[in-house]
Amino acid sequence: MVAYLVNRDRVAWRVVDDEAVIIHSETSDYFSLNQSATWLWSLMDLPRSGDDLTAALSARYARPSTEIGSDVKSYLEHLTKAGLVLQEAESVPLAIPAALAGAAVPRDGYEPPQLVKFGNLETLILSGE
Repeated sequence: MVAYLVNRDRVAWRVVDDEAVIIHSETSDYFSLNQSATWLWSLMDLPRSGDDLTAALSARYARPSTEIGSDVKSYLEHLTKAGLVLQEAESVPLAIPAALAGAAVPRDGYEPPQLVKFGNLETLILSGE
């Protein structure tokens, strides 16, 4: 089973108001993550399977895994394609109650995890905007 891990060698990120901003060091592309995507991102400090991430998000928002599984799959595909996460062969099991311990209660209802690409940081800086 494929596991997903933040590509720490290539990305820098900061979380502000429960949403992450991510910069890819090689491409200078910058991205944002909504609240549910940021929470999943925080779980990928160790290699995690898509099934574990789906189960954790399902428990966090009290929604059936079958309802959000395709959302998580799409999110992980976008992260992988952008080079923000690595795929590993082995995953570290995620204890769902432990993952939820200390997690802030979502301020809004469920929103599918979303990665938004804003563009190239170098181009933005050089444009003077």
